[in-house]
Amino acid sequence: MNTAIAPIINNTKTPHRLKVRQLGLAILAAAVVSSSACGSSTSTAPTAPPNAPTTAATSPESTTPAASSTATTDTDPPTTTVTTVARPTATIDQLVGAEGARVHVRCVGHGDTTVVLIASFGGDNTGWVKVEPALAVRARVCSYERPGTGTSDPATSTATFTTQATELHALLLTIGEPGPYVVVGHSFGGAEAVTFASRFADEVTGVAHIVSLGSLPMAIITATRRELPADLAASEVARLNMAWNQGQQAWAALSTSAHLVSVEHTRHHIEIDQPAIVIDEITRLLP
Repeated sequence: MNTAIAPIINNTKTPHRLKVRQLGLAILAAAVVSSSACGSSTSTAPTAPPNAPTTAATSPESTTPAASSTATTDTDPPTTTVTTVARPTATIDQLVGAEGARVHVRCVGHGDTTVVLIASFGGDNTGWVKVEPALAVRARVCSYERPGTGTSDPATSTATFTTQATELHALLLTIGEPGPYVVVGHSFGGAEAVTFASRFADEVTGVAHIVSLGSLPMAIITATRRELPADLAASEVARLNMAWNQGQQAWAALSTSAHLVSVEHTRHHIEIDQPAIVIDEITRLLP
């Protein structure tokens, strides 16, 4: 697994943070991906990000393990005491944030890694019902509903993939959910997941566009057959299939450790039609 430095929040003054976190990425691509969704974290997204506070409260789970040394005598070696912090295990299933800007977030399970599930455009938490239970037995699993979807409050502003990814980080820290993370995005959520990985991999302040994810382990899960209208001309079908294939290649080109998984017998929502394949690929990314 590749490592990333504290990929949590854009507040660089937060005093307590885990210094090294692992990050993995899985993308469920079951629709034609536009070039703007593939290549730019500043593309305007039709939905708004959660209005979670940008300065998150420090939680016990995010405290850096502390070490102290006490010498007993001039000749005795120093004694080192290491304080460990337990990772979260309690179920969270609630609206978080101020009235009118609340975001529904759900976290279950326990483990050394947190799997972050990001839904497609207009999707909500229900899309992960066949995936979440299997993952929760060995990892912490968190999902959320963007403003205007599910039970979250309505959107009040226009968002970009960058603002969505940034405020998702803030939301996770606000509720006390530290990394390391394996980020999973379906369709539209794939661009947000890639932005999440790119923007916070080295705690950078921003990215103009995503050029490379280095050697970050990444799985691109795609339907073998496309859902296209039956009345489309053959030339249009060929054009859309070519755009689809180019889109998948663009995702895979972002990382030297990426691999493409083609899935038979599935429609757009692979996580619903073929959940076992999705679970297997996410599990491969866990430490």
